[in-house]
This record gives sequence, C-alpha cells and structure tokens, in this order.
Amino acid sequence: MNSFLVILVFISLSFVYGTSTDEVDCGPVCMVYCHYGNVMDERGCPLCKCNPAPVKEHCEKPVCNKDCLHGYVDDGDGCPTCECITPQ
Repeated sequence: MNSFLVILVFISLSFVYGTSTDEVDCGPVCMVYCHYGNVMDERGCPLCKCNPAPVKEHCEKPVCNKDCLHGYVDDGDGCPTCECITPQ
C-alpha cells in the first residue's frame, strides 16, 4: 500500500511540475511555406511573412529599382543580382 501511495504522489507531482503556464497561444498558423522560416512577432509566434534569404558575407547587396515576386537570380558566386527569377 505504501508503494502505491508513493507512486501516486510521484505521478501527481509530475503533472504539476510538468505543465507550464508560460506558454503563449499563437493561434492559427498561416499555410505559406517559407524557405528561410517565418518572421516572428514579439511573443515568438510566427507571422504570415517570410524571412528574407540570408545575404552571403562576401556579397554586396545590389540596389535594385524593382521588386521581384519570386526573388532575384544569384550570380556565379551565389550573390544576388537585380535580375528577377522567372518561374517555369
């Protein structure tokens, strides 16, 4: 009987200390795939906005006067250009 009581107390404490009240309810998540992940809000919840592709350290970011819906073409070194990607 004592071992049953010890097990019951252990299980009860596991539930009490195993739950956290600090979790944030982010709500529904947008159904958009983001290759580099979603932008997060101040609570750590994903937004319906994609993170930009990381610019390589050796690349200079080009100044482009146009927005490309599918992103920019990379040059031979993997650096972005001002040429838009055209889907096939």
